Amino acid sequence: MVSRSKKLKIFLLADLVILALVIPGYFYVDANISEPANFQITDLTLNPDWIQVGETFEISVNVTNTGDIGGNYTVTPAIDDIAISTKTVQLAGGETTTVTFIATQATEGNHTVAVEDVTKTFQVSSEAPDKPAELQLTNLVTSRKEAEVGDSVTVSVTATNIGDEAGEFSLELFVNDQKRETKSIQLDADEIKSVQFEVIENSEGEYTVKLGSLTTSFTITAEAEPVKPAEFQVTDLAVNPSSAIAGETVEISVKVTNVGEESGTYTVNLKIDGTTKDTKEITLAGQVTDTVDFEVTEENAGTHTVEVGSQSETFTIEAPVEASDKIDLQRVFVNPYEVWVGETVTITVRASNTANEEAVLGARLLVAGEAVATKTATLAAGESDETLQFTVTAGPSNEDTTKGYSVEIINLANQSDRLKGYFTVAPNGFHTLSINRAGGGSTPMVFTLDGVTYKSPYVKLLPVGEYSISTDKTVDVGTGVVEFDHWQDGVTSESRTIVLDKFLSVLAHYIVISGYASCPSLYYWNGTEYIYVTEVSNAGWLGYIDYMEEDGDIVFGGGNPWDHVKLDASQIQTRTENGQEYYDIILFQQWDEIFYTDTAYMVVVDHPSDVDVYSTMVNYVNRGFFGKIYTVDGDNLLTPVSAINENGDEVLSQIAELDSIFTPAINGVDSPSWDDIKVNQLTLDLGDLSGAQEIKLVINGMVDWGPAQPYYDWIDQFKTAAAQGLVPNGTQLNPPAYM
Repeated sequence: MVSRSKKLKIFLLADLVILALVIPGYFYVDANISEPANFQITDLTLNPDWIQVGETFEISVNVTNTGDIGGNYTVTPAIDDIAISTKTVQLAGGETTTVTFIATQATEGNHTVAVEDVTKTFQVSSEAPDKPAELQLTNLVTSRKEAEVGDSVTVSVTATNIGDEAGEFSLELFVNDQKRETKSIQLDADEIKSVQFEVIENSEGEYTVKLGSLTTSFTITAEAEPVKPAEFQVTDLAVNPSSAIAGETVEISVKVTNVGEESGTYTVNLKIDGTTKDTKEITLAGQVTDTVDFEVTEENAGTHTVEVGSQSETFTIEAPVEASDKIDLQRVFVNPYEVWVGETVTITVRASNTANEEAVLGARLLVAGEAVATKTATLAAGESDETLQFTVTAGPSNEDTTKGYSVEIINLANQSDRLKGYFTVAPNGFHTLSINRAGGGSTPMVFTLDGVTYKSPYVKLLPVGEYSISTDKTVDVGTGVVEFDHWQDGVTSESRTIVLDKFLSVLAHYIVISGYASCPSLYYWNGTEYIYVTEVSNAGWLGYIDYMEEDGDIVFGGGNPWDHVKLDASQIQTRTENGQEYYDIILFQQWDEIFYTDTAYMVVVDHPSDVDVYSTMVNYVNRGFFGKIYTVDGDNLLTPVSAINENGDEVLSQIAELDSIFTPAINGVDSPSWDDIKVNQLTLDLGDLSGAQEIKLVINGMVDWGPAQPYYDWIDQFKTAAAQGLVPNGTQLNPPAYM
């Protein structure tokens, strides 16, 4: 396997500029002239910058109006040069605001987010990333808000390791900007610990306490109120899951706060159906809150009451079932995608029974990471597409209304078998309208919405109601002319009316009538929105650069006109319109390139759910349309014994898993010279396979084309050598991959 990456080398050439300032004999009077609105993008942040396929992440950026006059500015973030959304902000002169977007990415690998010329990269992998140890400080309090000179004041803070690895952290306490004490603590992954400091002040006055980014304060006076004895309050009783199967663990948590000023101990009694099930003691400094956790199991089916102090909740236990590991989850549908607070969201999961006998599915629903329901269903032998439905009531919209709630279905018999979905909560009376164009290159589509002119892509929360939208019949995109053909729902008039009563994605389809527009990119509907997969591009009729003749002419090889993109069943979701169920896949032409797609096929491979599908189609080998298709049992994939690269380094750890982590590689431009090309090489020891009836080698690679200039620089070396008569016929410029 050969993996190539391209590096952009930037050379900054600095010229010395001498400025001569001539001061004439005039007297100038300064005048305050207002600067027009001018906007600057800074502080692009991705949180997190490593996600699992299908998960969401937050993009935030600061926008500053550096002018004196107010104005509007539209922020358009792009992932891998594809615009994903827009937001318009209105800023007064000198004003700064933070604009936030929620995004997702379904393609494994490294990706770039750009807002104007500010960029950041993030990684997407098939498995959940392990976050390094990271300290989060919360709940900074002092035991007393007012104390006398010489009295002890306890400073408490809650320290949490929000990473996936254990770590050691240093906590520095500052009082009135002076460091008073440093404590080191060790925390396991997800561990929470309350940390205390004692402070004694000998002078009256106000004192500000700081730990990390948290601050609080207390006052020292000559005469303070007596210390309040410890007093405890119990709040926020939580039960998870609220529905479980008999014998399954139910987690119960409650918050306990010492509202007094003295340290004290409190006994937390957990009662289930009026009977004490467990007791725990907790010691808290004054004003400190901590969480007490319990785990219980119940065998009796029915509804059970939980009591802790004055707090009460219930959970439901279902009769035990023998869930079968022969049942596979197929798809999950979340409907509707965008709701208002208090509306019902229906989550439907489809499953198949791969066994030759009746089997039971046990499925659990998690919303925003919290288990909310557990259900079972019996499937006949070989039954496919059995559906199981859950309903939830939408909670409040988040501060940023583009945020929503993650949905996850877990197969209780095989907890690695999980499906994910998502729904958002919009402000009451509003829904999201998205308007874009398919076909016509990267030039934005100009359209009017209720008479106001906009450019695509357009995504905005609008009041529900009826809107009129109109776009041009023909558009000159520079390299050609495109003509409006139809909207995504089949309407053929470029002017139309739409009703916004739910999340609505409107797509105008254009076709090229003269010239050319672009090489298409592939999008699919994932149940909530269109997701970018990849640009459909390969050697085409030109082929790849093969070799150079002695006169400097380049000969192309290959010429396989087919490309293929694999879409997993967990990615694409069906849509229903007029009672018909269909897949929504779009070839979206938006780049100006050298060749274009005129034919597309969907190849559907019917295969057992416990195997994966791979194609042998390789451009260099020229096997034509798709070659052969094999099924591979992913659970039985073996790892090579060793993998040595061209430098003699062992790189097995980087290729042992299909996890979007690849071997490091070199660029051909980094070779010593045109006639001394250093190639990337992997030597694999596959072990003793002499007893195997058939051997399938599964290779997952990524092409990173990079910028064009290094390619041109590389070719220019050959052309220069050819002009000097140094290049023999058949000299390869980019030696192809071979095995």
